[in-house]
Amino acid sequence: MFRLIKTGRTILIPIFIGMVFYFMCVGALYSEERIVNLEANVDHSEIGLLDMLTLTVTVNTENVKSISKPTLPKLDAFSVVNESSSTRTSVSILNGKTTRSRELRIKYILKPLKKGTFVIDPIIIQYKGETYSTEPVTVKVVDGHVADEADVYMLDDGTPLDIEQLKTDIFILVEPAESEIYEGQQILLTYILYSRLDIDTIALKQAPEFSGFYKEDIYNATKLENRRDTYNGQEYNTTLLKKVALFPLRPGIYDLKPLVLDTTVILKSDDPYGFFGRPYSFQVRSNDVIIKANPLPEKEKDFTGVVGELSFNLTGRDRSLEVGEATACYLVLKSTGNIGAIRTPEIYLSKRGRAYLSDTKTDMVEEEDKLYLIKKFEYTIIPEENGTLFVDTNDILYFDTVSKRYIYVSPDPYRMSITGKSIAEEPIIKKQQRSTGRGSFSFIKGDIKRLMSRSQSFLKEPLYYLYHVLLLGWIGFFFILKSKRENLKRDAVAYKKVKARNTAMQILNEAKSRIEENEFSNAIDHIYTGITTYIAHKCGKTPQDITIKNIRTILAEIFSEEKFSAKGSDKEQIASIIERCIQYKFSSTGIDDEHIIRELYEQSISVIDSMERK
Repeated sequence: MFRLIKTGRTILIPIFIGMVFYFMCVGALYSEERIVNLEANVDHSEIGLLDMLTLTVTVNTENVKSISKPTLPKLDAFSVVNESSSTRTSVSILNGKTTRSRELRIKYILKPLKKGTFVIDPIIIQYKGETYSTEPVTVKVVDGHVADEADVYMLDDGTPLDIEQLKTDIFILVEPAESEIYEGQQILLTYILYSRLDIDTIALKQAPEFSGFYKEDIYNATKLENRRDTYNGQEYNTTLLKKVALFPLRPGIYDLKPLVLDTTVILKSDDPYGFFGRPYSFQVRSNDVIIKANPLPEKEKDFTGVVGELSFNLTGRDRSLEVGEATACYLVLKSTGNIGAIRTPEIYLSKRGRAYLSDTKTDMVEEEDKLYLIKKFEYTIIPEENGTLFVDTNDILYFDTVSKRYIYVSPDPYRMSITGKSIAEEPIIKKQQRSTGRGSFSFIKGDIKRLMSRSQSFLKEPLYYLYHVLLLGWIGFFFILKSKRENLKRDAVAYKKVKARNTAMQILNEAKSRIEENEFSNAIDHIYTGITTYIAHKCGKTPQDITIKNIRTILAEIFSEEKFSAKGSDKEQIASIIERCIQYKFSSTGIDDEHIIRELYEQSISVIDSMERK
């Protein structure tokens, strides 16, 4: 045993010395490390805004074990949507010298952001204190597509990309329940992403636009859900992207703009060895949606603007309470129509008491593929008379899309039992005279003769008269100043009344200019300002004092009811103009229909001229 071990050591020692010598020689052969070449090129010198640009950076080195990643310059006209890299290594021996060559290739997928001719600045690599850079690359970007993507994009196995197959593998589907509705009727749209591909990145490029509609957002996705679903016999991963309820503001045919996503997927070939795949970036658009909104039958006078279903109920917090004790009553509206068009309902008490609107809440709920909008009004009730108190409100007229007719709906009155002593009406306070008590008092009578003989001076000291003269002058000065200010104020009010139409017309002319420049939001602001300025100058108020709640009361102060009824309801027209301006101004989607804004502008001029004639 001892000899065997000794013999083994004798054999291993020469082998170990030979290996050390070999590695020393190899190390000497690999002593020269350098970057041979650095270059950058693109697959196309001219592309379209809807195309993708492939920028390839190639680094060739010799005997370099590792190297830092190239630094891209600032890309103002492009965005990097994907990046991939590959390495190829080879070893050669020439004249006893071993050279290890390595090629590093990095591909950047760039998306153009704007049109024009752009220069991609040199790409830089730092290695052992030296800087290596590529030549600049020039790319021209034009509208649309330039190259056929199926011809220029290849999969890992060299087969071309099948664009038609790609459209069936990933798409956005939106199918409205109905394509033909009434103006003001609700239509529910659901945008769903179907995919059978490996999605790398996805981002919203363009949200769908709903011009001419009042919109209620129900859901907007923040991440991919990847739920399994079947469509046309194929299995897909699905994600609910968006759900929205729309209400057309007027009749017409609407072609909705699509939802567009910037998407990058990993495409794999049928080659079993193509494990990683290649990224491909493109846009996914939802299908076209066309909606026809039919006009309603001839509208009745009390129509609220709600189209669809409507329920209306009146409830309360207490069924019995004491006189003077506060309670709450709730008026709840639930509808598939736009209940935002309904004004705040008024409630009526059958007995003496006070009622105040204390709160308003809104909510929405989905039931049976419909969105129900809920509006809850809270009123504070303070009864002042005992007995049975009924709380009631006016009926509401809406259009029922099932029966296709106008229907009145009214809640049952809410009943309460009021106990306790009624609060008496306050009596008139009469002025009472204060009586003085009769009494007697004594005094010591002085020497009258001596008092009468005392001399009295008729003239006072000069300072006494000077003080009173200055005091009277100061009072007079302020009296004259106050009169002047009141006269100026009356003159200013009178001037504004006379010039009210001219002032309003100047503002409305500015609204007309905004319409011609397609600045519809500013045009609505000027129409609203013109109408409120006219009414404010006629009644001696400021435009900020004019609101939709007090407009009828203010108009009644300016013109008598006989004048209003003589040539139609100008009061209702003005209230309608202000309501529509507020509706369009605070609509979540805005409005870009020139016909509607111009009609509102002409109606404003007409009603002002009509009031001036009265």
